[in-house]
Amino acid sequence: MNSVLVGSWLRPDAGVIGSEPRREVDVLVDWCLSGQGPLVRLVCGTGGQGKTHLAGRVCERLRTQGWLAGLVRLPSPNWRAVRLGDLADGGTAGQRARRELHRVPEITAAVRAAARLQAPMLLVVDYAENVGPVVAELLDTIAEAGAAEWVRLLLLARTDADWFRELAVDHPLHDWVHPTPLRLGALSVGWDADRVRQVWTQAIDRFTERARQHGFGVSAGVAPVMRPGQRFPTTLDLYATALLAVLDAAEGPRRGDPGDRDALAGVLRHEQRQVSAALRASGLRLDETGQAWALAAVTLTAPATEAEAVEVVARVRALDGVSDRSRLMRVLCRLYPDGSRERVWQAPTPDRLADVHLLDLAGASASRGQWVDDLAALCGTEDGRAAGHATIVLHRCLSTPDSAGLRRDSLALVRDGLAALVSRFPTGFVPALVVVDPAGFDAEIISAVTSSGGEPGLTIERMMELDSLLRQLGFATTRTAIAVAVSQRLVAVTTPNAAESDPRVLNRYAGELNNLSVRLGALGRRDEGLAAIEEATAIRRRL
Repeated sequence: MNSVLVGSWLRPDAGVIGSEPRREVDVLVDWCLSGQGPLVRLVCGTGGQGKTHLAGRVCERLRTQGWLAGLVRLPSPNWRAVRLGDLADGGTAGQRARRELHRVPEITAAVRAAARLQAPMLLVVDYAENVGPVVAELLDTIAEAGAAEWVRLLLLARTDADWFRELAVDHPLHDWVHPTPLRLGALSVGWDADRVRQVWTQAIDRFTERARQHGFGVSAGVAPVMRPGQRFPTTLDLYATALLAVLDAAEGPRRGDPGDRDALAGVLRHEQRQVSAALRASGLRLDETGQAWALAAVTLTAPATEAEAVEVVARVRALDGVSDRSRLMRVLCRLYPDGSRERVWQAPTPDRLADVHLLDLAGASASRGQWVDDLAALCGTEDGRAAGHATIVLHRCLSTPDSAGLRRDSLALVRDGLAALVSRFPTGFVPALVVVDPAGFDAEIISAVTSSGGEPGLTIERMMELDSLLRQLGFATTRTAIAVAVSQRLVAVTTPNAAESDPRVLNRYAGELNNLSVRLGALGRRDEGLAAIEEATAIRRRL
């Protein structure tokens, strides 16, 4: 990969950053080759610590030992909700649904083949926190195929909060899961000052060479110097600081540039200069706010066709004055192409770059209300896949490192924006957050379920779909309160009148009472659960 956009030079596959030794690579390779211990391990670390790069190096080492090893893309946790009508759709929605379902038999076939051929295999799941329930299903698949001896599963995540407990404690096969995550810190932890300076200087040289390849005027005599005692909270910060030093030497920092307090923000500012130049070259002139929201559109949406992308651009309120939206769309697609070809554009990478952009965009909004309204105009949808994508990106932003508290207000705004999307567009965003972070947004989800927040809430049909999703996911500790709220709503709408005698109506009501009883018991409200099951039992005795 050799993109002209400067932020992409921070990606491991850009061929700029060198590979430094990490003991964690040896630990994970030994774990795989030993054949001992649990078959699932979690590598956990904040964004920018190099988790994906670490996994790539582990895979490279294992391949030399005859292993099959690599990243695997799991289907979304609600893949079972795909309907026949979705599959029959001849448009992009149908293509997405079919592609989603294809992943299930493909992964199952690979696991079975590993057992049948006795071929050792390492499956790596990135952002495992977003697909925890599917990881649990994958364990079941490994067990059913008798492949536990041949398959290892490496999970990468920014957090090991509630989702990992469901896997390592609540899952029937929890003995297969190593209960202690491998914490990945900054690469420079434990290095002395000379070692840090050496790696930083090497990065300066590599970034200088790449900058010159792309026409940046970096003078031969310019040698940026690292500040004495400088600390880097993440691996990415170390390299971003070096890249920013090169870019500032070539072009100079802009007035008000935040690079002195956040290197990634400084790199992003330089990248936005490149975007602005590309837009002007195409005859498009956007103000700073419009350009910032155009990049937000690329980050928060995943259109599969150019026509869908034009519709996305049309939803951005800051771009109302743009007459040629098709031209703008084409420039954005050219600058941020999607390598998988499943969509027309891809967010800036590394992911922390996109996270920083959204946080700074939220912080620059005139008010909370304006931020929420602008976000809702862009991302508001009842489409589950689109809402799921926006949810994952916004939720990922909330895990952005902020030890100095510089983005405390921006983080709060992003959370407020996601909460508002749940309230205004519950059909799309409630199921997404039930999967991604049910405990963190339980109040907002329950409000949408009970229609107590002043918004319409979920329809009964959608409530039944949510109930089905909860059954598939399991309503362990993180989802129990939500499951109770759903059952209470379904009991309320199925309650028959006193004269009702239709067995089908009464049976359905008794079934909902039974479900409510089980869920109330799981929540510790046993007296209420007992009352519900006694009523259900009385109905069935009469029948």
